[in-house]
Amino acid sequence: MFHQALKRLLSGTPTRVKVTGKLTLNKINNEAGLRHSYIYKFDSFVEYANPIIEKFNEEPINDDIIPPSNSDNLTELEKLRQELKHEKKLKNEYRLDKKDLQKRFDLLEEKYQNVVYQLFLLQNSDSN
Repeated sequence: MFHQALKRLLSGTPTRVKVTGKLTLNKINNEAGLRHSYIYKFDSFVEYANPIIEKFNEEPINDDIIPPSNSDNLTELEKLRQELKHEKKLKNEYRLDKKDLQKRFDLLEEKYQNVVYQLFLLQNSDSN
């Protein structure tokens, strides 16, 4: 599984991580879909991968493997991540709007209660 993830990263076709950035053991681990730092339990693979990672990171960046920001070339996972990010942004905006409206409502309710109380005082003063 690590070997397949490494091949995908070297070829520029990862399915779970971004293509851009330096190649690291954790990036290979994430591409393999495993828990955080699980790769370090496999010393033989770490020894095998470290020279490959160093060589890959020393090479100049190849712009051919970096996909453009055009949404047509995004993988399905990247599209879903963008959609999730957008949904979280909307949810946060709605939450802030709700808080603002609740504050306004509370202020109006307080003013209404003051008016009702003043009316009560005026009615009682007229009857005396």
